[in-house]
Amino acid sequence: MWLHNSIPLYFKYYGGKTPSLNRAWIEVLTASANSGQGLLLSSEPAAPAG
Repeated sequence: MWLHNSIPLYFKYYGGKTPSLNRAWIEVLTASANSGQGLLLSSEPAAPAG
């Protein structure tokens, strides 16, 4: 699926807890998306303790 950078994305979360983002996974997905093969979905790595 191709999304043009001018298309706004909105995310709606339910519940009282703010979701956390796994930065390590975002970096893996970003590197994959910028590769010659394009984005390949991968399992989420464990988030670093902190």
